[in-house]
This record gives sequence, C-alpha cells and structure tokens, in this order.
Amino acid sequence: MGKRLTSVVALASLAVLVLGTVGAGGARSTAGASARAVAIRVLVPGQAGSAAGVISSPPDHAAFGSAFAYPADGSVVTTGAISASAATTSGSSATATATSQAGSLSVFGGEVTATAIEGAARGSTRGRSARGDFSGASVAGLIVLGTAVTAAPNARFALGDWGYAVTLEQGTDTSAGAGGYQGFHGFVTALACTLASA
Repeated sequence: MGKRLTSVVALASLAVLVLGTVGAGGARSTAGASARAVAIRVLVPGQAGSAAGVISSPPDHAAFGSAFAYPADGSVVTTGAISASAATTSGSSATATATSQAGSLSVFGGEVTATAIEGAARGSTRGRSARGDFSGASVAGLIVLGTAVTAAPNARFALGDWGYAVTLEQGTDTSAGAGGYQGFHGFVTALACTLASA
C-alpha cells in the first residue's frame, strides 16, 4: 500500500540569500542580502501546524524562547529552550547569517532524541562572486529508535516502516544573475523527521 505524508517536524531550518546587482551601463552599484531562521516548525497537511523562533533580516533580529511542545501534550515534539538570529549587511559587498538552536529534542514520544541541535548558514558576496557555508550546523547526541547515530549532511535514517529522519539537509544555488554577477542562496535544516502512514 502506498504511503502518504502526514506530518513533518523541521528543526533549525535556515536560509540565506546574497545577491549582487548592477546599475546603468553595467557598473556595479550595490549588493543585497536576506536571511531567515526557524528554530522549530511542525507541518501537518490540511492543518495550521505550529512554529517558534521564526525571524528574518533585514533588519537584524534575534528571538529567544522557552521549551516548545506540539501539540500541547508534547506527543509529537518537545524541546528545551530555543533561540534564533538573523543578520545582514548590504552595500558594495553583502553578508547574511542565520542561526537557530534547540537545547534538547524528543520527537514522536522519544523515538528520535537529541541533546542539542544547531543550524547555521552564512553567505557573502563581493565583486562578481558569492559564496556561503553551513559550518556550525550540528545535531549532538542523536538517537534514532534506540540507536546512537552520527549526523552527516543529507543523511537519511529509517524510522521503522512509518517514516524517516534526515540530518543536516542542505542545498545551494550559485547561478549567475544579471551582468554575470553570482548569487548565493543556501538552506540547511539540522533535523527533519517525516511521518508517513498508509
């Protein structure tokens, strides 16, 4: 029987965008940047879901929160204290940074646990080039169905026959824009758990 998505939990999801622009006659004018951080988000198709620590920049912003639970009884996800920050600069060069943290985690009644989760994404542009990285993104003390596992970029772990978890899911786009100026758009989700049911 086919599976269908019924719930997703994403922790420390980040995106940064930096992009150079050109003025009249192809002369370089300014570079812009934006950043977005999400400490935790629960997506349930057809329902409102829930999120905490959702911020964006510009302007620079930070958010701090206490423990998070969804639903109220914590049967889907609970965390310790959460925080998120996003900062950008623009001008002849541009930078964007986004970070988010969750102090501890329990998903689906302890089927997936971690002692600490951190997302981190950075991007910058100067001249015609742009670059970025996700150094600092981590999942510490990760245990999946009673077994300790090591988080790695885009690693996928089966949750029995009812779902899967992906660690440090990330992607980038560095395609060139107008006038050959390169942009950098990147995202990282420190931990995403997907529940599927027949």
